Amino acid sequence: MISLPPRPRARLRRRLSWIWALPGLAALATGYLAYDGWVERGPLITITFEEAEGLVPGQTQLRYRSVPIGTVQSLRLTAGAARAEATVRVRPEMAGRLTGKARFWLVRPRLSPEGVSGLETILSGVFIGFDPGPPSATRASAFTALEEPPRLLSSEAGQEVLLRASRLGGLRPGSAVTYRGQVVGEVVEAGPVRPGQEIPLRLFLRAPYDALLRAGPRFWRSGGVSAGFGPEGFHLELGDLRGLLGGAIALDVAGPESPLPADGFPLHDSAALAEAAAPGGQLVLATLSGPAAGLAPGAPVLIQGRPAGRVTQVGLAWDATARRFRVPVRLVLRPVEGLPPDALATLVAEGYRLRLRGADLFSGQQVLALEVVPGAPPATLGQREGLPVLPVLEEPGGDLPARAEALMARLERFPLEETGAHLNAVLAATESLAGGPELRGALTGLSGALAQWRGLAGRLDRDLTPLLRRLPQLAETLEQSLRQAGGAARSFEQAYGADSPTARQMERTLRQLAEAARALRLLADLLERRPEAMLSGRGE
Repeated sequence: MISLPPRPRARLRRRLSWIWALPGLAALATGYLAYDGWVERGPLITITFEEAEGLVPGQTQLRYRSVPIGTVQSLRLTAGAARAEATVRVRPEMAGRLTGKARFWLVRPRLSPEGVSGLETILSGVFIGFDPGPPSATRASAFTALEEPPRLLSSEAGQEVLLRASRLGGLRPGSAVTYRGQVVGEVVEAGPVRPGQEIPLRLFLRAPYDALLRAGPRFWRSGGVSAGFGPEGFHLELGDLRGLLGGAIALDVAGPESPLPADGFPLHDSAALAEAAAPGGQLVLATLSGPAAGLAPGAPVLIQGRPAGRVTQVGLAWDATARRFRVPVRLVLRPVEGLPPDALATLVAEGYRLRLRGADLFSGQQVLALEVVPGAPPATLGQREGLPVLPVLEEPGGDLPARAEALMARLERFPLEETGAHLNAVLAATESLAGGPELRGALTGLSGALAQWRGLAGRLDRDLTPLLRRLPQLAETLEQSLRQAGGAARSFEQAYGADSPTARQMERTLRQLAEAARALRLLADLLERRPEAMLSGRGE
């Protein structure tokens, strides 16, 4: 029996194919992308708007410094449909700036006195502006959008300052603050206005101009049109367009460096009042007993015709002793070079008095002048409220409006009707004289005399013209003859000697001929310029 070799047994090997790894990799990638998307998508916030005009879910962006940092996800109306609420997805790197101090607003084209803003939205569409709050503030997720863009961003360097104003006068948030013509800040908040209280104004001065606040600043209203007459003549001041439309505040410094007052700085109504309030001036009082119409705060105080101070306050008081009204005046005198601060008593003793004068007739403005008054009654420098009181010399009729009123009264008393009647009579007599026979006879005689004169002048012109034409020729001929005679005389002197009687006689003859030639030349020149001299003589 033939034995067969054993059969080989087949072995099965099980392998996992690499294709089974693809679903796992896809699952891992999907999970990673989901996690990365969840991490990168950032927080959701809600912003409430008065109007949602221009907002489009999935398109409208949230921007900070013109960089997109989020997108509007959805829009809905709030309860009662009073406002619109937008849900915005913010990038995660900005999550730390979403605090309760953050501000949002719609950026779209706007026209204001400060100019035109938001023009970039014409092409890109409306977007939401963002001003982050400080990182130390509390985190928040719900916000109410501003109706207007904020005046200042939280990242802007500078300092706020408080002013006190008696009236707004056109000032509002956005009004410019200028320093020597340069815009250095703006009004951030104006008001509220309460009866009997000063109006607070909050200003922001941008760096580096905020350093001016420690250099003795003074503020006053500017930006409008100011015109008037004064001791310096007519003046016209026109502010820039921004100041004309929205008002403006001017700033200047008077030094020295000083801390900021807790209650803020006063806002003066004019540069003159701000100048009077500058440190270094001397406060002085005076009292007027006569009319003071036209005297107002800011009016100059003149010394030798030059401004040396300003009136700061003009009041009204009742003098119970004299039973009449008085006008108390406060003024500030600037330091004068070489004059000691305590020299007012000496000036008063030397005859200096304060007088009310009219600055001009057109506006009726009054000024105060400190000047020497000859023969002024004796006076001394008074004291009241711890301040010096200057004596005032009021002259009768010294008030400009009173003088103008007196002049108008005199004009009203002028007999205009009687004067007009007399003028009419004179004109009638003149007209009758002009048409009377006496004047016509005189004119006829004058016409005859003029005709005779014209005839005489014609005959003189006809008879004298040939002579006048020949006079220059005769003078020239005579001068030539003299030159020849002079040559002959010199030859005679050489032959017979200069001391001979014949030579001296010839010299006298030549001298007489020369004088005759000169007279003939002068006569020709005179008649050529003034032919009438043949009749009237040469004159003076």
